[in-house]
Amino acid sequence: AAPIADAGALTLIVESAEAGPDDAMLDVACGGGIVVCAFAPHVRHATGIDMTPAMLDRARHLAAEKGIANVTWREGDVARLPYPDGAFTIVVTRFAMHHFPDPASVFREMVRVCAPGGRIVVVDTYVSPDPGKAAEFNRLEKLRDPRPAVQAVRGAGLLVGADLSVEAAPVVEACLERGLLVNAVRPKTLRFAPPLVVSAAEVDRALEIVDETLAAVSSPAAEKGREIA
Repeated sequence: AAPIADAGALTLIVESAEAGPDDAMLDVACGGGIVVCAFAPHVRHATGIDMTPAMLDRARHLAAEKGIANVTWREGDVARLPYPDGAFTIVVTRFAMHHFPDPASVFREMVRVCAPGGRIVVVDTYVSPDPGKAAEFNRLEKLRDPRPAVQAVRGAGLLVGADLSVEAAPVVEACLERGLLVNAVRPKTLRFAPPLVVSAAEVDRALEIVDETLAAVSSPAAEKGREIA
């Protein structure tokens, strides 16, 4: 987490946005609120929006820990920002753009809610030119932040419980990749035990169970059983 909370990097973002006491700032996909809290001392008001309730809880805790009061947190879809045109003078997103299923639509929304003469700052990572390293980086990113999988399920018109834990999303994604129809995922149906971030081994084991189950139901014995039934 050190690079994410690096004070020098955060200062560079704030300075790049030319933040001032009259600014209203929005962080799109704010996560745990680190960027919002970095801007808050320099602006009139800072707002963070994210689709994951657990991350917003962390953001509120961080703001309270730092004694920051001029912040607002909102759960919502960043592809359809729930704000009027020109509502903010600074709109930022950091380490999130590559997670969005449709980055262009999110960027259009960022432009829409940014006031004329405002500033938009997009900070993101990029992968190694080595194909193997790039593939591994993308795999780890999907394990670390599976929200695009949840968005994809919602985009397909499927029900995702509002209380779905982020840990379950890799399993949902794996089911979809394997051709399984997920017609309803309710709260607590797919939930790993705390803590919020589970290990890659736990996720891999869950996916092994999915594969084993698929193999079992498609075996000759299972097919014969269905014919008899």
